[in-house]
Formats: sequence, C-alpha cells, structure tokens
Amino acid sequence: MTQTHRNPSGGLVDRARPVSFVFDGSPLEGYAGDTLASALLANGRHEVTTSIKFGRSRGIGAAGAEDPSGLIQITTPFPDPMQLATLVELAPGI
Repeated sequence: MTQTHRNPSGGLVDRARPVSFVFDGSPLEGYAGDTLASALLANGRHEVTTSIKFGRSRGIGAAGAEDPSGLIQITTPFPDPMQLATLVELAPGI
C-alpha cells in the first residue's frame, strides 16, 4: 500500500491489518485503528465535501469532535448522514 501522506511507523493503527473502503466512488485502503479522516488524509484526499451555500471545498479541519467541516454521509450498510469523519472508525466495506 502506497500512502505518501502517512508516517512510516508509529501511531495507533495496526499496519498488519489493511482495510479496504470506498469514498466518493474511489476504492481506497487504510488500516485497522484508522478513523475515516486519517485514512482519507493518508491517501491524499483532502477534500471531503463542499459547502452548501457556495460550493467551496471543505476538508478535515481538526482531529476530533471539534472539527466543523468534515461531515460525511455513510451509505453502507445503511444511510447515516451528518457523521464527522474524525469520529467514524474505519471498517471493511464502509
């Protein structure tokens, strides 16, 4: 797995257990222990949504629940709108 935006070692992720997921129609990979935000950033995906009013790019702005703009909608296994990408644990098939 090539992730140019990830530290080569350390952190709380288990690099022995890769996890595949799909974001915005693109297949990506992360590791067990990643949040959706950390996996997206490691894969170089900095834009996660656009603003409702002006359509401007929005990305991950913080590391936890204080993030004001990293809202995503999970569609699998059931629709779950308005989730913070920094709080959603990465799971297979998400």
